[in-house]
Amino acid sequence: MLKMGTRREERRWIAPGAAISLAFIIDLVSKHAAEVALTRGRQIPMFGGDLTLRLLFNKGASLGVGSNVPLLVSILVVCGTAALIIWSFRSPHKWLRLSLGLAAGGSLGNLADRVFRPPGLFRGAVIDWISLFHENIVFNLADVFIRIGIVVTVLILIFDRSLWFRDRTRL
Repeated sequence: MLKMGTRREERRWIAPGAAISLAFIIDLVSKHAAEVALTRGRQIPMFGGDLTLRLLFNKGASLGVGSNVPLLVSILVVCGTAALIIWSFRSPHKWLRLSLGLAAGGSLGNLADRVFRPPGLFRGAVIDWISLFHENIVFNLADVFIRIGIVVTVLILIFDRSLWFRDRTRL
């Protein structure tokens, strides 16, 4: 018979699950909207050109790094996403679970592009559509979620000293 955890343990799954789900859904919807609105090379400059919406397909990691080895990038993304998801659900700190969930949801959004978009399984290109200040740097909301999640995680780990000396055997 499966032993159920306490109510508090069951609620620990809500914050990371919600963060992962929301980041993933928002990313997918925004990418679909970008594909529809930015077809045929259309660009939408905003704020005096400081922000431009334009469609780009990236087979590499951030800023196109590794675009010539998309399968390797996809394998690394699978490993990183799995680690973020596991860590987000196992973390003892509520805000850490949220920040890691946000990063995991963003990573999952980009992974979905790699898995399901042409040219095929784990070789697909990520849809990027936001460009700031420089036309060669294009990203998406998943990238924003990943970066915010990681920055908040690092800040929590730096400033919450109670996490430094916890009993790690319970994890």
